[in-house]
Amino acid sequence: MRSSDTTSFWHKTGVPVLWGTGIGGVLCILFLLLMAAVMTALDMPASAVTPLAITAGAAGALFGGAVAGWLGKTQGWLSGALTGALLFVLVAIAGSAFSLESGWSHQLLKAVIFVLCGAVGGVVGVNLRHR
Repeated sequence: MRSSDTTSFWHKTGVPVLWGTGIGGVLCILFLLLMAAVMTALDMPASAVTPLAITAGAAGALFGGAVAGWLGKTQGWLSGALTGALLFVLVAIAGSAFSLESGWSHQLLKAVIFVLCGAVGGVVGVNLRHR
């Protein structure tokens, strides 16, 4: 592969994925804070934590994938899926620092959700107008 091909891939996919992951991560944290406030205000049961956390992560992957697709302007599904995968890795690493009790089937389901939401966001992002 020539260096121009590598540079092209990096600029079209790598940089947008990093931006998408960063923005998706920040949004994921904001969604988690919002959901924690709602859980506290409504006195929700502790069993709601996991579904709400997965929802926050999926929303972060969706928006991050949209940013990656919008910035990359091409192959939004790929940049979005990579954004979701990278966001999942970051969440899994952060989660393992706090809890070691998560089973592999739970992690696999979460990974699939993040990657699919990221891919959908990437497709949406590519189709958004550039002004």
